[in-house]
Amino acid sequence: MNLTKYERRPSREVRIGRVVIGGDRPIAVQSMTNTDTKDTEACIRQIERIFRAGGPIVRLTAQGRREGENLERIVRRLREEGCDAAVVADIHFVPEVAAIAAKYVDKVRINPGNYNSSHGEFEALIDRCRERGVAIRIGVNHGSLSKRVFDEWGDTPEGMVASAMEFLRVCREKAFDQVVVSMKSSNTRVMVAAYRLLAEAMEREGMDYPLHLGVTEAGNGIEGRIKSAVGIGALLADGIGDTIRVSLTEAPENEIPVAQLLVDHFARRSGVFSVKYPERYTPTRYSRRTRVQTPLIHSELPADWRMIEALTENPTAELRAAILS
Repeated sequence: MNLTKYERRPSREVRIGRVVIGGDRPIAVQSMTNTDTKDTEACIRQIERIFRAGGPIVRLTAQGRREGENLERIVRRLREEGCDAAVVADIHFVPEVAAIAAKYVDKVRINPGNYNSSHGEFEALIDRCRERGVAIRIGVNHGSLSKRVFDEWGDTPEGMVASAMEFLRVCREKAFDQVVVSMKSSNTRVMVAAYRLLAEAMEREGMDYPLHLGVTEAGNGIEGRIKSAVGIGALLADGIGDTIRVSLTEAPENEIPVAQLLVDHFARRSGVFSVKYPERYTPTRYSRRTRVQTPLIHSELPADWRMIEALTENPTAELRAAILS
């Protein structure tokens, strides 16, 4: 990571329908429907609204077989109506639904926490996706790590990275490179730490898969926008991220302009920056900064500052009473 110059993390290109992310491509924005995936008409209308708002990638939930099979109708109708949105199936719990969805959509998002690594289900999904040129997103969730990973690592960013890397190694072994990774959490501190640790782990093993950024259930209104900007913006400032979603509890099309605002800000960012104490920066470890000597002499400090300093060094009852008053 270059502290003195903004530059994006190198990543390979991944095709999602007619959209290509990674490499030198602009950061892509996306959203997710909140309609029932069994309701074909409602899904189509919402996808088209997201697409018109500027979201070229749209994700739909597929909880079970019926939702998975109905993706065929949704995609077919979209293409008949001239909508080129890349369609992504979000597989919540049942691995077999991913194989169904892969017959129809442009990308399948799976949660490693729902797979048994010894049963060969993920390997079979890779084979199915390879047949149609379907991308896979390995979407790790902070709150749903597998029992095996949780028992070893706990509910930690390190555990999230271990889960992702296990599945990425399978992709590499099978020479399947149309892979995207995400490390979602509603806790922005956990989310940022997990992505930074993952970027380092991937670099150590020579992997350059693109990363999808997002804060889980950020909320609505100004709170949801600020929470997303804090988490996503911190990583974009590091040069991490190839596609993003701002997750708001509002109409999905409202997410697009917020995400695009973040993308546009960093697209304009360039130049060299001054870093006064680079040795103090630890991107994957939280620590308090070292004490900095100020140029002010003690007598020039305002009275309340001198009181706070005295309270810190000699916390007597009298000083506590004075400062609280």
